[in-house]
Amino acid sequence: EEGAAGGVQEEEPVVVEMTPHERIDFAHKQHMLARMERIAAREENKKAMQLQQESVALIQNGWEQHKTAEAGIVEANEKVKEAEAMIANANKAMDVANAHAQEVVAKKMDLVSEEFKAAAEEKTTQAEEYQATADSLEPPAEEGG
Repeated sequence: EEGAAGGVQEEEPVVVEMTPHERIDFAHKQHMLARMERIAAREENKKAMQLQQESVALIQNGWEQHKTAEAGIVEANEKVKEAEAMIANANKAMDVANAHAQEVVAKKMDLVSEEFKAAAEEKTTQAEEYQATADSLEPPAEEGG
């Protein structure tokens, strides 16, 4: 039907009256659907909370591992410093030992040198004695004839 403005008039929706029994059935179905939705929502909520708890546990575990690793790095750095100090001390001890060894060698060389000098002086004295003995044993020079 066309109205005065020339447009199409909308038809009014048809309202169907439900019987009391139909209303109860409809309400019961809606109630059951709502309960099913609530159960599904609770399950989703439980899953989300579980996931959140697992995430928190994972973060805490990761943080604990981070702190443990950080402490391990600090401890390792301290051990490196201790080892470097030990190497420095060992080098100093080696320097002292080398200096002492050189001193000992020098003293031994002095002793050997003194022994050689004493032996040389003794040999010189012996040689002079032999020369004096040899000079005294020389035959007298022949005279004329």
